[in-house]
Amino acid sequence: MNKKTVAREWLYLLVGLVIGFLVIPLLRDADHRRWFYEGLFGEFWQLRHWVWALAPYILFQISRATLWAVATVRRKE
Repeated sequence: MNKKTVAREWLYLLVGLVIGFLVIPLLRDADHRRWFYEGLFGEFWQLRHWVWALAPYILFQISRATLWAVATVRRKE
């Protein structure tokens, strides 16, 4: 793995986190946003809030892995 690959993966993670932490909560109402952020950073943080925040990145990686697997299966050797 070279530096360019690591940098690209890091950017994928950052974009996924920005979408998960900022964009998705902005699509909801203020009460939901408060509930979401209290679950992330409050005294009693909850795992499900972190899963929702990381969901865009996780779904992106699952999509990439699936596309890679399909391309590998279809490739003629």
